[in-house]
Amino acid sequence: MPPPENPQRRAAGERDYAAYLKAYWPEDTRHPWSDVHLKLIGLIEVVVLVGALLAIGIPRGWGKTFLCVRAVLWAVCYRHHTMCMLIAASNDAARELIQDIRDELENNELLRADFPEICLPIAALEGINQRGRGQTSGGRRTHVKAGDFELHLGDIGDVPGCVIFAGGILSSKIRGRRKKRGDRIERPTLGLVDDFQTRTSAGSPLQIRKRLRVVQDDIPGLPGNDQAWSCLLACTVIEPGDAADQLLDRSLNPDWRGVRQSFLESLPNDDALELWDQWNEIRVADLQADSDEAVSERAHRFYRKHRKAMNAGAAVAWKYAYKPEHYVDALEKAMHWYYRSREGFWSELQNQPDKFKPPTRPQLHAHILRVRQHHLQQHIAPADAEHIVAAADVSHAVLWFEVRAFALDSTSWTLDYGTWPPQRNAYFTQATAKNTIDAYYCDLPTWEVRCCAAIRELFGDLFNRHYQREDGAVLRCSIGGIDANDETDTVKLGIRKAGLTGRLWPMHARSFRPPKTPLNDLKKREGDVIGPGWRRRSPETGSMRYITFDVDHWKSHHRDRLVMSADSPGALTWYAAGDHRMIADHHVAESSDMIRNESSQTSVEVWTQQPGVDNHLWDVGVIADVLGSVLNCRLPDSMPTTPANIRKRSKKKKLRISVWYSPRGSAAAQRSLRSTERATWRREQQEQRQRPKRRPSTQSRKTQPPTKAAGQRVRRLRSERSRRPRSRWPCAPSAARRDTRTVDCCAKGPPAANTRAERTSTIDTTPPNAQTAARPCWCVSSRALKKRYKYSSRLVRPKATLATTQRKARLGRSRSFQQFAFVGGTRDLIASTPQAVQRRSHSRVLVVSSPLSPMQLSRAHQSGSLRHLIRRWLP
Repeated sequence: MPPPENPQRRAAGERDYAAYLKAYWPEDTRHPWSDVHLKLIGLIEVVVLVGALLAIGIPRGWGKTFLCVRAVLWAVCYRHHTMCMLIAASNDAARELIQDIRDELENNELLRADFPEICLPIAALEGINQRGRGQTSGGRRTHVKAGDFELHLGDIGDVPGCVIFAGGILSSKIRGRRKKRGDRIERPTLGLVDDFQTRTSAGSPLQIRKRLRVVQDDIPGLPGNDQAWSCLLACTVIEPGDAADQLLDRSLNPDWRGVRQSFLESLPNDDALELWDQWNEIRVADLQADSDEAVSERAHRFYRKHRKAMNAGAAVAWKYAYKPEHYVDALEKAMHWYYRSREGFWSELQNQPDKFKPPTRPQLHAHILRVRQHHLQQHIAPADAEHIVAAADVSHAVLWFEVRAFALDSTSWTLDYGTWPPQRNAYFTQATAKNTIDAYYCDLPTWEVRCCAAIRELFGDLFNRHYQREDGAVLRCSIGGIDANDETDTVKLGIRKAGLTGRLWPMHARSFRPPKTPLNDLKKREGDVIGPGWRRRSPETGSMRYITFDVDHWKSHHRDRLVMSADSPGALTWYAAGDHRMIADHHVAESSDMIRNESSQTSVEVWTQQPGVDNHLWDVGVIADVLGSVLNCRLPDSMPTTPANIRKRSKKKKLRISVWYSPRGSAAAQRSLRSTERATWRREQQEQRQRPKRRPSTQSRKTQPPTKAAGQRVRRLRSERSRRPRSRWPCAPSAARRDTRTVDCCAKGPPAANTRAERTSTIDTTPPNAQTAARPCWCVSSRALKKRYKYSSRLVRPKATLATTQRKARLGRSRSFQQFAFVGGTRDLIASTPQAVQRRSHSRVLVVSSPLSPMQLSRAHQSGSLRHLIRRWLP
């Protein structure tokens, strides 16, 4: 093994980490160190030489991984530690760390010259790991080993080589790492944790907790009981409160001595940011022009021209943290990131993701709202107005109110606003209002009585007032609402005394910010009427109904109506020719902010009031928006296709019915049927003989067939019955004779089911009753749903259980069961349950027990009166 080429250079870096980096990586350390780097180098020396924990959170591109990985090499080269552990977010990332160290040992000429005992065994493998099994030095095996997750640097002489392990933070390659050297078992004493979290894990509380437990509990248990544990942790804060953010916080984890540094110690001031906005517009225009330039030279020239003004207020922590080929200086690099991704700027460069505020919806400005007017004068509604609403807010001085007209597409126009009692000045505040409620109703004894009187007079005037529409029509106030958050009992008492219950609604503004359940997700109570962001509540008996709404949702809704174009659907405008300074100032008294809902991983907009500023007309406008929604005034894309209070009728189903005649039943029923038919036939013959003989008319000859034809009809039916094979389903179409004619009938309701068909192999088509057992039956089958008669889609009567059906079938006393034997489909459904029949409703069969004989049925069929009989028999 050759000796070191430069022993002085090697000895200079043994206790000086900065000198070691400058000596063996001169190209990477050509720039002067920043104060942050010098501080980190001093802390790394303490960690490696003494033993400590250090969490490093510096911006991307500042070399935190470079410093930490080279610190492991420094500890290995000088044998400050002979066994190290590299930990990354995953096994693949840990494999890359091992490969980085191996590349330095094989390719760094300066290291190979001064540390041949470490570099040469690895370099001699030439990338073929199997060569390490037979490698020797001085006739002794070196035991060099290079794998994906383990690097054994080789034993030279009597000096054992250092070992470096690697693994993912959640893998099984961390716990229990050790190496047996002779009679001793060595364990890792130096660890490097590099970027141990991902963007996905940074947003998951469970993953954060898992990684913190590994870092805090598992990793410190790697060394032996008699050894100190040293660990470097290089991280970047991705989300507020993630694992890196907690370890860098010295108040939460002081043992880690967290070092957190931002790229910019301070941002440019407001005047400089205006110039940066112009710089960004030039940069974006050049990028959109598809130019061949990699960077915008026009933006560079603009920055060089206004460099002094654009740098005002900015402070860069390390001025060499940029690439000269792409940026003029480090500040331009930071501002490039600032405009490209504001969230990435605060997390990746500043390590302060909590300062990033997602872009909220546009804020309101008083000078714009003052001139936001429609073309009509006060108290005149546009031609599109359909409803008038009135809203009020109770304060201790006056009642603030607003009257607004709504169109069906939620476009609204303010017709009037102000206070009650009225004031003389056009602009005033609650503190400067002279004509207060106490002064106006000074003869009344208490504040509650005065407030009730003010509510009665204000809304009595608003509900009785007529508002002329632009087309000449007259509108009146449809609904009113008053804020009842503070003076709930007084407001409800005033509504009752004014006799406006049901027209004037108490309004309760509630906040449903996380972690509260949103209003739309709350369970509906009996009697509630639910709308978008509001609910009309029905409390206990004797109490007044009220409306609750999500105040943050409707304030955002109200703001959106004021920032959109005045001619857009849903826009809100004031009346013309008025001084609207007061209402404009009330509308800018609150500002919105975005908060993070960790459960749903979404951002929610919330509103806060500026202290000492009136916002009553803003609250009144929000209440008016809710009332417009209660009246079903919504944007066109969210309007329902039919009114909410109109119930859609089900489409009538039409049915075409065909008729079969089947006199078959049980054996006893067949014998009784034959005897009954014979007796009926004799009775009819006898009646015909006893009638006086006269020449029948043409009409009677058509409707009354001769006796000979009737007898032939009966004999033909009997012969067909005798020739047909015995069928298990005597009333199915295959076992019956289908008439060529069809009869249209109206089935007004579903017949009952005879579950006896499920118990007998031969279905008795009539109930077990002596009076009806001898009656024949006929079948009705639906094949095509095309006729004009409605037919129920349900085949079983509502609330008719099988037990009730069986009981009625056994008794046989119900008139409906004397007429209807069972309901089924084709052969495979006759003995099925009603639910199966309902699923196969396209092929259903209705078997009816008829009191008529086949001849009477034939006569009724030929005469056209069978339709009326079916209508009478069907329920």
